Amino acid sequence: AVYGRGDGSPTWNLLGAPFTSATDIYSVQVRDANGDVMDWQTAQSRRKILSTLYAYMLGAYHPSQTLSPYLGYWVAVSEPLTLIMTQSVPTQTQSAALHRFPDVGEGGWAIPIVVSAAGQRDTCTFLGVSPSATDGFDVGLDQPKPPRPAVAPYVYASALHKDWGALSGDYAVDLRKSADGQVYRLLVDTNMGSEEVTVTWPDLSALPADVKPVLRDPASGKQVYMRTCSSYAFTSRGPHELEVSLQTTGGGTLVVSSLQSLPRGSRVDVYYVLSQQARVRAEVLNIS
Repeated sequence: AVYGRGDGSPTWNLLGAPFTSATDIYSVQVRDANGDVMDWQTAQSRRKILSTLYAYMLGAYHPSQTLSPYLGYWVAVSEPLTLIMTQSVPTQTQSAALHRFPDVGEGGWAIPIVVSAAGQRDTCTFLGVSPSATDGFDVGLDQPKPPRPAVAPYVYASALHKDWGALSGDYAVDLRKSADGQVYRLLVDTNMGSEEVTVTWPDLSALPADVKPVLRDPASGKQVYMRTCSSYAFTSRGPHELEVSLQTTGGGTLVVSSLQSLPRGSRVDVYYVLSQQARVRAEVLNIS
């Protein structure tokens, strides 16, 4: 049995594998409080199950389609449910039929966000676009993110929604209908004190050529054009909010703005923002 408040909000439950071999999560049957029995996908489509299955391994969350022995798994539900499991080892055919993560649909794309600090990494946050999405919560597309670990050092990132009522909170996947004018809130948190936190976006290959992604830090006012810079670093002093904004363009004038240099120990970091993709040459003219 898994617990849910019944008000539509996500309630996280920790599951363990009941067998000594892996169980395909899509073979699990779900019984609700009315006694209706359905498969896992139907329970998701009816907003009874609100998230994919997450394993916690090596200090980070990983989406999973199987329950393997000796691991803990998080899943979010909206109401009390009973999970009926049989011993079902996933086959290659079953695995090939499962949705990739994140499931953006035909014509969609997602930017992976990786956050690291003091040897810890969070690789399970994605911001993107899907033709099937709206700007509100979309079942099966937007994925709530499990809570922060309670007993170990962590760095944690999520797409933050404060205006979704009972569904407000942290998300691993945030998909919108279109790119132009979108602003994603990114929350970064760690329990390791004043550590340098680095945010990277290792793969923008799926991003359409006319989309301009900019990361902004409201606390410092710094901006990073994500096509020409692959990371942004700051010193953690508690939960830190960033913004990722998207604009589409068909061209226009190239503008260099927000130029600044910041000493960091034995090096100097130079920051600037470009209004569009360009090849850059940097010259150091004097000590100032």
